[in-house]
Amino acid sequence: MARKVKAVPMPDKYKRYMIVDENTGEILDDAQGYGYKTAQKAHLAWNYKHATSKQSHNRKLNQKFVKEHKAFVREWDAVLFDYLKSNEKPSYSEFKEMLADKAPDFGGSSRSLFYYLQKH
Repeated sequence: MARKVKAVPMPDKYKRYMIVDENTGEILDDAQGYGYKTAQKAHLAWNYKHATSKQSHNRKLNQKFVKEHKAFVREWDAVLFDYLKSNEKPSYSEFKEMLADKAPDFGGSSRSLFYYLQKH
């Protein structure tokens, strides 16, 4: 069972946050004493550090795909740039079609790759 955590303000810090166990109040992550600037960043760091094996596997597949398919990534970046100019967001279905046409050998989660490429 996953541990329930929450972000709380650190005592005597400049509006910084730390992750604590929701049930016991035990401090689980405080960024080596510095704290996180926002509660959202604290949760993101915790989730990254404690990813499930499936999430970790997808992250590795995405990184490998980006290294091996640079032409696809450049083409997708061009599509993203066009959407950015028109203040719209690309659809997942459009990405999935492009991925099936250009790289049918991808064995990971296409949705995971879609979000990974939008962030990087």
